[in-house]
Amino acid sequence: MNKGMKITAIIAASLIITGTAIFVVSGGIGNFKELFNEEPIQRIYNAKATVSEITVDVVNAKIVVIPSNVDKVKITYDESYDKQYQLSVDDNVLKMDEDNSKYFFDFHWLFNIFNFDETLTIEVPKDGKLSAGSIVTVNGTVNIKGFDVKTLNVRTVNGKITVEKIKTSDLNLNTVNGGIDFTEVNASAIKAETVNGSILGANPIFKSVNLKTVNGSMSMTEVDGVPSDYNIKFNSVNGRLFVNDTDTAKDYNSGNSKDKSIIAESVNGRLTLNFK
Repeated sequence: MNKGMKITAIIAASLIITGTAIFVVSGGIGNFKELFNEEPIQRIYNAKATVSEITVDVVNAKIVVIPSNVDKVKITYDESYDKQYQLSVDDNVLKMDEDNSKYFFDFHWLFNIFNFDETLTIEVPKDGKLSAGSIVTVNGTVNIKGFDVKTLNVRTVNGKITVEKIKTSDLNLNTVNGGIDFTEVNASAIKAETVNGSILGANPIFKSVNLKTVNGSMSMTEVDGVPSDYNIKFNSVNGRLFVNDTDTAKDYNSGNSKDKSIIAESVNGRLTLNFK
């Protein structure tokens, strides 16, 4: 490239930068946002085939799963230019994923990256039973209530998980920045893990419970039976175990001979167990 061409290139680049600056100062970004961030459109998806398994993997959404008078699974959600989904049923497995890859280089997604207001509602038949459920979101709470499922896995990064009146074989709940509540859950195995949040269980029925937190307390109330019915193991750096409001120990192991178990681990949290 000769000297003249270099000068021309520099002038062209300068004009582009200057034009961009004027565009921003004059409110161009706002117009750009309005162009691509139209009001969300509510959409309803009614599964035509029988659904035995649900898999949801999204980024920014509050997720609610409830029983309803529907014949098959129904999902109500909002969709816009910067947030679109793919839904399908294959071999009785309903999958819902975000489909935003083609919009990445538009940069408009930056305007809504911290918008977690959307609620995604999943309705399942009252008299139906799912074989499996997997609910994953990054930024959003998850609320699940009132149906039977063979296995249920719930995971979020920034949000609270609430599960109520669920009957399942295996229940796995995991969050990083949020609490976990499970109430009137009937499960063979319950696993709940969080980093920055508390874990609260009320009136659970189970064979085994595994609780883990770094910075948060753990408690289970209205546990069936008496402490001697369970193999109880608790390990903590700065927390203690309380059984029926009695301070027991920081590290506790009741033995390995019981059919039912409660295992808990924490760095800075206490474990409280209250039996019926």
